[in-house]
Amino acid sequence: MEFVIERETFRRALERVQGIVDRRNTIPLLANVLIQTVDSGIKITASDMEIAFTGEYEAEVMSSGEITLGAKQLYEIVNNLPLETVHMKRLENDWMEITSGKAYFKIVGLSSEGYPSIPEMDGAKTFLLNGTALKEMIEHTYFSIATDDSRYGLNGAFLEQLSEEEGGGLRMISTDGHRLSLINRPYSGDVDLKEGYLLPRKGLNELKKLCDEFGDEDVEVSFSNNSALFKHNKIVFFMRLLEGDFPDYRQVIPRRSLKRMVVGREEFTRALKRVSILSSEKTHSVRFRLEGDTLEVSASNPDLGESRETLEVESDAESLTIGFNARYFLDALGALNGERVVVKLGDSLNPGIVKDEGKDDVMYVVMPMRLE
Repeated sequence: MEFVIERETFRRALERVQGIVDRRNTIPLLANVLIQTVDSGIKITASDMEIAFTGEYEAEVMSSGEITLGAKQLYEIVNNLPLETVHMKRLENDWMEITSGKAYFKIVGLSSEGYPSIPEMDGAKTFLLNGTALKEMIEHTYFSIATDDSRYGLNGAFLEQLSEEEGGGLRMISTDGHRLSLINRPYSGDVDLKEGYLLPRKGLNELKKLCDEFGDEDVEVSFSNNSALFKHNKIVFFMRLLEGDFPDYRQVIPRRSLKRMVVGREEFTRALKRVSILSSEKTHSVRFRLEGDTLEVSASNPDLGESRETLEVESDAESLTIGFNARYFLDALGALNGERVVVKLGDSLNPGIVKDEGKDDVMYVVMPMRLE
């Protein structure tokens, strides 16, 4: 096995897989990337058994073969080579020789035997989804995914097809029990996805990175009972779906009439950041006191002091006081991009809603906190 490849192409390929390989060393082979020669150059595969990536890259191949090499070590070497090309040559006993200019490395690899391959997706439901839309869906929901392993069904984002009564298209939702994120996007295809699929947190994080390469082009998406596959040109990304039950999120979204206020997003964000400096480090609680067209945001901490700021808003509320976790509100405001946001508030027992003014395709639901 011998080939020459552009250093930057190789470096970017190895950079993509750093978050996928398993560095816990429970199975040493999974800390490696699989490198194989193909007609067009080389193919690089990384897997931790739950998610996997494979991509093909142009290279000048002198002799064919395959080997696995330590992903982190190889990336560090390639990232620091002096010239624009890299010469790779396999030696006896799974050693690999790497040269670039006067730099020389000889590293040990492992046989490719037993390296996991991407599973077949027989009978999968396949459709096209715009790469930009896919990235938006992940970005608007990722931060609300739970990290508590005991609530397995919350450890991913739920993707489902909306009925015609709900406007059609796809919806992605996530919740950690304290807040909920929801985004709707159109898609191409006549595929029944109404039962929904639960995509894991790690898989979504790695897929989001790939979306920058997908750009505004269509991605081929396939779902089977327990797996999802995303294809774009010569890149394939696989993730094993979660098997937990996602909660009935529609029951969380308030149905009754709420008090409504409209406020500048950046102005609201800056005020929340300033006031929350003195909020509790454990709860990050802040108080919203709405009086007509004036919103007072305040925080009090016996160990640090108190803070307060007043904002001018448009509101239909005569008087309302309610507490929230400032970080949850800041996450929502950071994900939105409109100049003004609509905030709908209930009482201390009912969640609030945050969304861009004039838009209903993205929504955040935040549970209130009991004020001391």
